[in-house]
Amino acid sequence: MTRIAADKLRKMILEGENGAYLGSQDDLVRMLGIGRVTLHQTARILEEERLLRVRRGPNGGYYGTHPDEAGVEKAVALYLRANKADFHSVFEIVTALSVEVYRMAALSQDESARSEFRAVCEQLAEPQVGADSERLLRMENTYLDAIYKLAANPLGELMLRVAYRIFNETAPGNILPRSEDREYWRQTRQKMAQAILDRDADYVQIIGRRFGDYIRDRLSAIRAASDVFARDT
Repeated sequence: MTRIAADKLRKMILEGENGAYLGSQDDLVRMLGIGRVTLHQTARILEEERLLRVRRGPNGGYYGTHPDEAGVEKAVALYLRANKADFHSVFEIVTALSVEVYRMAALSQDESARSEFRAVCEQLAEPQVGADSERLLRMENTYLDAIYKLAANPLGELMLRVAYRIFNETAPGNILPRSEDREYWRQTRQKMAQAILDRDADYVQIIGRRFGDYIRDRLSAIRAASDVFARDT
């Protein structure tokens, strides 16, 4: 009975607005056709899933909450770390997923998202965005957010955000420390942006793969330098 009640309440929450008031204890007992003990058990299940918030007291009640992207992202990232997902395996997934999401962005028919993306692209034309690694990272995050919105694929976005979290936490060092590397990043992102705006999905994928190859070469160079340092110390 608890499982059935949890399924019904979960469906109600996900189909409603985030933070919507679901009713009082008496309301839910009546709507779900269950007793108070079963309702309490059901509520605990959905609270653990972060889908339900219970406000207790005279003016309390039950409120639905939609899954939090950051919470899901963190949980998956912890799972991957617990299962020893290393940097290089994560990088390969990042590259493959990125190329597909870029393709989806190029094929997007969302003109509002395309307009926002165009505004972000204008910032890429400014050479100073690659002046230092911190500024470049901020621009990269803004750029990817705009692409995610264009691609409109929640699963692809979530997987990429998780992969990038692992990627950033386990990277062997600054991948683009040199000014010429950062300028290459800026120019490549500009080319990709133009291809997306031109709806040229094939060229977008080619650029994405080339960029992945470039980063792979930089990783190999960093790893080789680290091996030399380790032998000399």
